[in-house]
Amino acid sequence: FDFLNWFLIYYPDWAGIIINAMMAALGIALIFGSFFIMARNDEVSYSRIVGQFFISLGVQLISVALGIGFSLVMAVIMNAAGGALSWFTEVWLIFGLYMCPFIICTVLGPVLLIRFYKVENVLLQTRIMLFLMAQQMIFIAILVAITGLEIRSAFMFTIVVVFFNASTIVNMIIRFKQFHW
Repeated sequence: FDFLNWFLIYYPDWAGIIINAMMAALGIALIFGSFFIMARNDEVSYSRIVGQFFISLGVQLISVALGIGFSLVMAVIMNAAGGALSWFTEVWLIFGLYMCPFIICTVLGPVLLIRFYKVENVLLQTRIMLFLMAQQMIFIAILVAITGLEIRSAFMFTIVVVFFNASTIVNMIIRFKQFHW
């Protein structure tokens, strides 16, 4: 694949499958391993952190589904109004018509959950980290699915998972310290 238009990287299919599987396994291990540190820092049980993680994962999945649905509704409305291909006139219209509604919907779910669903003894920083880890889990699931379908473009999600894994390792090294600025 072409890495940032700098150079080409060639590797066989089996190497890509092994790399993707290792990154996915490492990501899952880091996620569940970091729950121990979070539970110890917040002085709550491991199961409480895992439960909050799955709530965060569910909210993330619902938010993404709503974002996709809302973008499709925008496409149907544009088609009904006779402007189905109006985004061809200006490239920025793609962002305004489809990406903005998607981003608003995907951000709205976590914001509303954090605002209105209070959790005793779990710090706000921990809840935000759980949302980031839920997003990492979604990317890992996409990576595994694309790798299983033998689609060569899986490297795009591999890069995302590698950076998520690196940031999780850094957070584990500093033991999820709660810095207040």
